[in-house]
Amino acid sequence: GSSPQIVSVRDAVERAAAAPSPVLIQGEVGTGKQTAARMLHSASPSASGPFLWIQCRGISEEDFRTRLLGRIGERPESDEEGVLMTASGGTLFFDDVDTLSAGCQNILFEVLSNGRFRPQGASRSLPLDARIVSSATSPLRAAVEQRRFRADLFYALAVMEIAVPPLRERASDALELADFFLEELAARTGLAVPQTSPAERRKLLTHGWPGNVVELRNAAERAL
Repeated sequence: GSSPQIVSVRDAVERAAAAPSPVLIQGEVGTGKQTAARMLHSASPSASGPFLWIQCRGISEEDFRTRLLGRIGERPESDEEGVLMTASGGTLFFDDVDTLSAGCQNILFEVLSNGRFRPQGASRSLPLDARIVSSATSPLRAAVEQRRFRADLFYALAVMEIAVPPLRERASDALELADFFLEELAARTGLAVPQTSPAERRKLLTHGWPGNVVELRNAAERAL
């Protein structure tokens, strides 16, 4: 898009990419938070490293600990490498970090505050060598005020903050996005790009898009 709102977001991503500080990306469902995180990674000095993510929504404390830290088993074949190790030299993205349980928040804060982690079953800790980026759908400051989210973890994650606006606040971008998705999907499927009428383009501009960019992409796919 070329709206001032999304241009501002791209500028913020570029500024954040230059520093290794943790970044919190906030926005409604479907606004493109993971896309922003991938853009940040690609523009950062860690671009040659891996980009890994953990979906925080619904994850249990046990699964979160194992996925994050990894585990050293009694036999080599039972070892499980955690994402903190796999993401070394790259970026680790915590998607929907606002949904983490209190126990998971404690685990994550311990890692971030110490700058080190110890795989389960290991005798020594290892340095944290991954850029931390997280996303939140609900306002994380409000969650802190309501004591649903640890304040110290919030400050550890939100050294830099980027807000991705909903599509209804940058309605002019809907036309560019629709054209982009139609061309992308047509190329993928081998179908012709459908022509949109003036009435249809007016509808793109005036629809509220509660599902944001994800809803628009699905609409483009149905149209195709």
